[in-house]
Amino acid sequence: MKFISKLLFATTFAASAFVCPNAFADTDNKSGTYISAGIGTGFGTQVNGTIKGVGFSSDATTTFSGVIGLGYDFGNNWRVQGSYGRLTADVDTVTVRGRVYDVDESGSGSLLGLGVAYDFDINSNWTPYVGVSVSQAWADDAGDSSSGYGFTLGASRDISESVEFFAALSLGLTPEQHIDGVDYNATSELGIGTGIRVRL
Repeated sequence: MKFISKLLFATTFAASAFVCPNAFADTDNKSGTYISAGIGTGFGTQVNGTIKGVGFSSDATTTFSGVIGLGYDFGNNWRVQGSYGRLTADVDTVTVRGRVYDVDESGSGSLLGLGVAYDFDINSNWTPYVGVSVSQAWADDAGDSSSGYGFTLGASRDISESVEFFAALSLGLTPEQHIDGVDYNATSELGIGTGIRVRL
């Protein structure tokens, strides 16, 4: 059972691709390069699949995500950013052939992502924004990587001329994929994140 639960982390990480979104929005529409850092957590997901023809279901949660990014603000409400992240996830239970196993295991992994976002000028101290991303994730205990997609709805606020704070709600999606001999169904996870962006 340890073998199965460890493999689940690769898909969990991909599902949390944008649980920890990076700040994109900007009230002043200034173009230029910036760096960002953020943290986030997930609300939990169910990971389903088959291994050697045997179906399984697992309850898993992204417990922590930390992401740093390097991006460019085009000055016309559009942003693009590359990111690197480290994440941890917990697998609480795995169900196989109707039997529930309490595995209570944790794992960690890394991801690389690319995101695009658009902010909305509403003449307020807070600037809402939406973002989409793609990512590739690697669990530390799995040989293969997994892909994921993210969608974010957030808001940001300037706290100085060069520093901006943000908070966001995100949805990470993982398509059906084959990882280390395991066939995974599509899955998703909601999460929240917060962080800062610093203009260079």
